[in-house]
Amino acid sequence: MRSSHLRPVHAIALASMCLWLTACVGAQPSASRGPAAGTSTMLTWAPPFTTGGHVGRATALLQARGFQAIAAHPWTYRDDLAPMRRVRSGLTVFAYLNGTFAQSVQGRTYPASWYLRDASGRRVRSREWGNYLMNPANPGWIADRVARCRRFLRISHDDGCMVDMLGTAPLYGWYVTGAPIDPSTGRPWSAAGWLAATAQLGAAIRAGSGGAPVIANGLGDGRRFFDERAPSERLLDGIDGAVADGWLRTAERPADRYPSVRAWTRDVEMLASTDKSVFVETKVWTHATPEQIAAWHRFAVASFLLGSDGHAYFAFSDDARGPAVPDALAASVRIGDPVGTFRASDGVFVRSFSNGIVVVNPTPQAASTDLGADYRTDDGAVVRSVTVNPHSGLILTTP
Repeated sequence: MRSSHLRPVHAIALASMCLWLTACVGAQPSASRGPAAGTSTMLTWAPPFTTGGHVGRATALLQARGFQAIAAHPWTYRDDLAPMRRVRSGLTVFAYLNGTFAQSVQGRTYPASWYLRDASGRRVRSREWGNYLMNPANPGWIADRVARCRRFLRISHDDGCMVDMLGTAPLYGWYVTGAPIDPSTGRPWSAAGWLAATAQLGAAIRAGSGGAPVIANGLGDGRRFFDERAPSERLLDGIDGAVADGWLRTAERPADRYPSVRAWTRDVEMLASTDKSVFVETKVWTHATPEQIAAWHRFAVASFLLGSDGHAYFAFSDDARGPAVPDALAASVRIGDPVGTFRASDGVFVRSFSNGIVVVNPTPQAASTDLGADYRTDDGAVVRSVTVNPHSGLILTTP
């Protein structure tokens, strides 16, 4: 069961923020669900499918120790899965599968009717890789993807499949060579129609997986998740979770540009708006100083802690081709379990934990707030009130 709007307590918090933030818009309340009891809210995952092939035993074990979930190519770990599972009980590994594209060398592999074409009749291809866009509603292609998931599970011994490219990126000229035509209508695919078709594709792969979990990539961010006309939330129908790889920022966005309060709130709210698993990734794949990268990392971890309820997984990346390295900042979080949901306080957002508190300022102005109790900062100081810089977060522990 999923809710599509903000929880009541968050709507109240936003209302108070709106008194002084003219850019803020009202939110609709929905059913409330508290944090998952006894579970950590700082779960992390890794997407090494973005960086290539097989890794050595030492790297595999390092990644197993550092992450609760991993999505990788079916050949990435080969004979390393058994020792990885010994060092990380409960580790979940997903085998990567492209859901809507055939490879650039597969131009003649499938029947011609499976390939999507633009208005001129040319096959649609991805601009970066030259891969062929396929019809996600074609029964033959669906069967092929189901069989591919089962094959990958058989050869890799992974736990489940991650189905990439189910979101709406393949509909736009910045990603593909032309707008794909929906064979059933003769018109360009609409975002809503595409998501309906790819959601059914994902559900078919899950139904044919032999009980193995299936997650998809395509949520994008909170804005797309809650979109009224074409919510990417639809992708969660029939599968176990999905990836939002544009969480808080797009990868190439300038490092000094932060989301609006409205966009930030939607990203945070997305984490706990569903009982399915949400895998978020914040990417800084643009020119940035070490200080800017560190600031984004801290802001992202603190924002994640505000919204996570034990069903979400976090990843941060500052290098498009770099290896998946355990997140030292996330691993250092020792604030216990959440106590309630986040709330507005003096121009910032705060959430209490059993052994600490998280404070995030998503606005362009510094703000001060009384914490209501004593807390310890990173440098050991004990404080009862704090001033939080613009677009930053604090993770404080109980003395």
